[in-house]
Amino acid sequence: LHEEACNLSLLVDPTFGMMQPRACEAAVALCMEIPDDLPSLHGDASQIRQMLTNLIGNAIKFAPAKDGRVRVRGELTEDGGIALTIADNGIGMRPEQIPVALDAFGQVHGHNPGHNQGRDRVAERGSGLGLPLTRALIALHGGTFHIDSRLGAGTTVRLTFPPCRVGGRMQRL
Repeated sequence: LHEEACNLSLLVDPTFGMMQPRACEAAVALCMEIPDDLPSLHGDASQIRQMLTNLIGNAIKFAPAKDGRVRVRGELTEDGGIALTIADNGIGMRPEQIPVALDAFGQVHGHNPGHNQGRDRVAERGSGLGLPLTRALIALHGGTFHIDSRLGAGTTVRLTFPPCRVGGRMQRL
């Protein structure tokens, strides 16, 4: 890891800028909820941007073609860590599909009949590496990855960075 103090707003904002054309084309609204007083996060900025790109890209891809929303939220956790949550109101997955999505090259969509909400999922199908890569990158930061999804109700991914990565100089993991 190339460690540095990272301002999450300054990582999310350009990621949104990069993803905005896709979001506009898909009629998906992007919303950032990062408090101004959220402490800096000590980590690898390029890898954090990669995690954001993977998760925001998936959220846009599977949000409804009309009235789609993707929200990125940052907050302190009870133990003093930082949680970064990426949530969409898209097609979601059944609980048993989540492990498939987390496997390298795993593809679950196309297996949800009636839930493409007017979007051409085949044309937008990715490599199936975004979620596994994101899970590996958060693990390199000593953090955790949690995914919650309900078919037809959207997906929320929560990346939690440990307290030792919050503010000031990083403490030993």
